[in-house]
Amino acid sequence: MSGGSFDFLYSKDIDSEDFRVNLKKMIKFMKLDGFLIIANHLEKIDFNLDKAQEIKDNLNDVLHDYEWYFSGDSGKEKFEETMTKYLEKYTSFDIQELNRLTKEIYYLTEQLELKRKQLIDKLL
Repeated sequence: MSGGSFDFLYSKDIDSEDFRVNLKKMIKFMKLDGFLIIANHLEKIDFNLDKAQEIKDNLNDVLHDYEWYFSGDSGKEKFEETMTKYLEKYTSFDIQELNRLTKEIYYLTEQLELKRKQLIDKLL
């Protein structure tokens, strides 16, 4: 018997047309052969491909508006508006609060560096 029963799945890119078809076929036969642990790991690929598609679909407007902004077809404000809408819908934090915390961390890092230098100067 020759190889290739799953169209040489091991050599295919995940985004190739027949990858998922052959992946599902391989999972099915691995389970029938009792190789459940490996089949479960392969199912993670299938699940994550679905999840990746869902995330990408949710980001379509953001991708569109950034591409148009980057190309000069629309302004930065339009992209930021779309990005904010996305983040408000799909994240549990406030963008303004995140920006405030980022600035605070930056400030504290600068203060820590200043104190470190002062301590080194005292020790020398």
